[in-house]
Amino acid sequence: MVQLVEVEDEHFQQPQPGPEEDDEDYTDTATTSAVGAALSFAGRAAWAVSVTALLVGVPFALAYGEDQNFAAMEQEQRMRELGGEVLTAGAGGEGGKGMTSEEIGAAIGGGRVEAKAAL
Repeated sequence: MVQLVEVEDEHFQQPQPGPEEDDEDYTDTATTSAVGAALSFAGRAAWAVSVTALLVGVPFALAYGEDQNFAAMEQEQRMRELGGEVLTAGAGGEGGKGMTSEEIGAAIGGGRVEAKAAL
């Protein structure tokens, strides 16, 4: 009859070559975990700030731009009304004569303006 015998390999009887593990190698795990926690907190804080800036800043910027457009349109309308009043102010006076360029310049707020060549 055949008998089975367990034979241990010689390779497993020798200690493993290489550096030996020492408990001193793992003494700075507290520092590593503190740094990891700090970086994790900083990342979450940066994410929260950036998302808040997007959710609040983008609608604010759009509303501000729209308000600027309304202000520009109102100013343009006032300028058109002022221009219409200046151009039609003298149409009925002095025998049907229109306003001269000097009168228009004075009404616009200028007096005499001299043109200078741009160099």
